[in-house]
Amino acid sequence: MQQFSQASSWAARLEDRRRRGLIEVPLQSSSAWRGDSARPIIADEIAARAAEMARVFAADRSTLYWELGVEENLWPGSRGTYYWENLAAKLAAVRKAADETNPEVRLIYQIEGFGYDFFRKFFDGPAATRVDILALHPYRWRGDFPSPETWLADYLDTVRGMMRGRDVVRRIWFTEVGAPVRGNPDPKGFFGYPKSGVAVKGQTRDGNADYMIKMHVLALGAGVEKVFWYNYRDRGGDVAYVEDHFGLVDYWGYPKPAYAAYAQLIRLLEGKRFNRGFELAGGIQAHEFVGEGEDCYVLWTSPEGVQRMRLDWLGPGLGIERMVAATTAVGSPLALAGDELEVTGTPVFVVVRSPETGTTR
Repeated sequence: MQQFSQASSWAARLEDRRRRGLIEVPLQSSSAWRGDSARPIIADEIAARAAEMARVFAADRSTLYWELGVEENLWPGSRGTYYWENLAAKLAAVRKAADETNPEVRLIYQIEGFGYDFFRKFFDGPAATRVDILALHPYRWRGDFPSPETWLADYLDTVRGMMRGRDVVRRIWFTEVGAPVRGNPDPKGFFGYPKSGVAVKGQTRDGNADYMIKMHVLALGAGVEKVFWYNYRDRGGDVAYVEDHFGLVDYWGYPKPAYAAYAQLIRLLEGKRFNRGFELAGGIQAHEFVGEGEDCYVLWTSPEGVQRMRLDWLGPGLGIERMVAATTAVGSPLALAGDELEVTGTPVFVVVRSPETGTTR
């Protein structure tokens, strides 16, 4: 939530969005929040921010999580002399306002990308101690969005290593992550940022669905608590402009394969928890999510290849008699030959009845 005239209007607007089935993290970001990082923030400015947030916290006590600032590491002001000092002061004031209004409120600070120097400065100062959750926006522009298994684990290990080294361990959410689907259907046509001339390869429609599934599965497996995909609908219809093409559906509302894959992901993993990840013969990456009565395995090969496997590779005694469903990335039934299936670089889902009580998983 970036702008509102008064606390009651923000609460009413958020409630309306909830009724329409939207799940969002409110966001406080404006020129008033950022201020001027070239000078120390003064007491009156801090008090005004704290008072504003106190009114908002009180307007709807069911909202417990708040992001403060939008990708400020991309803002030139974040390199100002007093940026870190001012940020710590603002966060401390808002933390105090939250504690006095609703102690259950949790504050979130977000960092976009892979600028590890910015992470270090954040963890080195008092600002990191004022927030409960670190929100990451891991857009892997370098290399044109390579498959997550090639970089995500190293990224999270690096960030967590800095946390531990400075004794500032925080929960991690991905409050924004996604990848663009190539909008220009002409292989020789430009796609990227027309004004600057920076070209972006972009993903295929099917490749984007694969990427979305892998990102969620690997993030959840690595202990990321929540993943918010960017975004639901394309921002515009300009075939050349990359920022218009991150949606699960296009600008006119027609679903892309990632839409079906997203629905499939939610349906099959809802109510289940990540249990383990392991590698099988032929480079098959297996990710096990366990639930009440049913378990789900998400499988793909890395490096990408074609490999046939038997169901009992997933566990002793696991055969066709325990099979509930086997589907492609977008939910189509997957063809099996007896108790064998084919696994490629595109994720597939295998759902089985959980082992009986007392059986080792």
